[in-house]
Amino acid sequence: MATSLPCSMRVVGTGALGAYYGWRLHCAGCRVVCVCRSNYAVVKQAGFQIDSCCYGEHTFKPWQVTDSVENAATLVPDGYDYVIVCTKALPEVASTADVIAPAMKHRRTAAVLIQNGIGIEEPVAARFPHNPCISAVAYIGVTQIATGVIRQVLKASILLGVYNRADQPVQTSASDVAQLAELFGAGGIGADTSDDIQPVRWNKLIWNAGFGLPSVLTRLHDTQSMLGDATCRELIEAIMQEIWDTALKLFGPARFPVKRPPCTIDGHISMTEKVPAYKPSIYVDYEAGRPMELEVIVGNTIREARRHQLDMPRLETLYKLARIASHRP
Repeated sequence: MATSLPCSMRVVGTGALGAYYGWRLHCAGCRVVCVCRSNYAVVKQAGFQIDSCCYGEHTFKPWQVTDSVENAATLVPDGYDYVIVCTKALPEVASTADVIAPAMKHRRTAAVLIQNGIGIEEPVAARFPHNPCISAVAYIGVTQIATGVIRQVLKASILLGVYNRADQPVQTSASDVAQLAELFGAGGIGADTSDDIQPVRWNKLIWNAGFGLPSVLTRLHDTQSMLGDATCRELIEAIMQEIWDTALKLFGPARFPVKRPPCTIDGHISMTEKVPAYKPSIYVDYEAGRPMELEVIVGNTIREARRHQLDMPRLETLYKLARIASHRP
């Protein structure tokens, strides 16, 4: 179903997540430009091959494929409506604000951060105070199993919310977010909006840290292997409980747990048990020898807790062990 809303999209970071959401926005009638890196040559020639549990097998050929944000800027000279950021959030490697800067020259361009972790929005909003900033929490099981080949094992949904700094001269409005939700919905993505997105991020964090850290430290690799091991399952539940307890103290019972999606530890576990075995993204990066999103998923969580005089001893210990593991030869 096409939409009459503004729909020029630049997807930065077209691994599994970016490719899938770019495809669905393309199906909604959007003009999608994909910025690719390691998969550029393959995607430029043949597009993405997508095996979806929802839509079957398809080839997705974006309107344009380029290998840099700078080149993408020349393809739509009057500016994009949205820059969809699906890169890994790795502040110790590269600043997201630096990466997308060439795309943010027009004030109407909204930065949409579909990234894991907490504390990811502030650097972008500070760098581009005149541009809308939208924080997005994605729920999907999707992996790039080979170069340009994407497999989806879990139905996709996305929750979108406003991010504004108190001193920001241009405030992102609810209508900015609602328009984007309509575009995702037109592409078949279950899209909703939230006027309080940070507790939603913490809800997602419960899963990311709960499964991500044990996958690296136990080498049990995937969700079903981890849940099938009684000791690992106990560890997962303990990590989740510590994050849950911290979030409840930070936000209070009026804001946490969130209602959309329903937030319980048992819910996270049972939902994961119902889908095929899935490698957490942290483990996929570890396995490939790439930097892991430890800082935004775990480090920032610990630092935010400390800022409010809250202790997270279990998470802090596992964080240190995971950092050691990431420095393996």
